[in-house]
Amino acid sequence: MFINFGCVILDTCAVTIGSRVLFGPNVSLFAASHPLDPAVRNGTQGPENGKPIVIGDDVWICGNVQVLAGVTVGAGATLAAGSVVTRVSPSGERPPCRSVLCVLMFVLQDVDPFTLVGGNPARLIKRIESPLAD
Repeated sequence: MFINFGCVILDTCAVTIGSRVLFGPNVSLFAASHPLDPAVRNGTQGPENGKPIVIGDDVWICGNVQVLAGVTVGAGATLAAGSVVTRVSPSGERPPCRSVLCVLMFVLQDVDPFTLVGGNPARLIKRIESPLAD
């Protein structure tokens, strides 16, 4: 794993990072959150909550990317610079791999394996052709 400078990880919930993951500068992982209702939030007196973040193997998270609570990033994905990754809807296409485990993981991902996503909010830009996807 390589983590560049300026990385922030708020980990109220578990943050799981796979093998050979690359973080560009100023990447932020926000597993922590607060209630939307200001009466419940109550300034700093209210509860802090969140959801886990899971990042698969061989993921490249480019500079200035923010990954929000509850996001799962599939293996081999790339998150383009400056993206805000909330949840990227599955495209409904056939997964780029053939193993049963990969197909199951493909269905469960917020960011599909072997895809490039970018923007705010992040969206699918293209699929990544790789021998690792087989």
